[in-house]
Amino acid sequence: MKRLIGILLFLVIVVAATFAGKYIILGKAQVISLKSDPISGVISSSFQSNAGNNYLPILGRDYMIKTTKYFDDGQWAIVSTQPLNGYSDPAIFILKEYSGIYRVVAGPSNDFLTSSVAAMPSDVVQYLKSQDLITSTIE
Repeated sequence: MKRLIGILLFLVIVVAATFAGKYIILGKAQVISLKSDPISGVISSSFQSNAGNNYLPILGRDYMIKTTKYFDDGQWAIVSTQPLNGYSDPAIFILKEYSGIYRVVAGPSNDFLTSSVAAMPSDVVQYLKSQDLITSTIE
């Protein structure tokens, strides 16, 4: 019986020491929820590659998704982002679904050339026009 109590006391001490060690090492670490939203990961990666650095922006900390509009039974999406904490400028991304995975085909931008959207479905182009996001020339 004494041996069992000794083992239980040892386990309690080990568990308490583990939590105390984590608190000492990590301090008040902030837990960041990684969303499984397939679009936010693609947007973050596109922001990262466009900036040309190793920092991967985080949805909810660096930017938020303001609106997402789907077209052609979800095959196309237009995503509008809003920066948080001065991370970037507001931006629009045009995504296309390939085998269940969305890929950025245009953006980030707030002004798309007519030639860059010419091969996109007409409802996507009409929406971009209605939002004044298409220009015919580079200014």
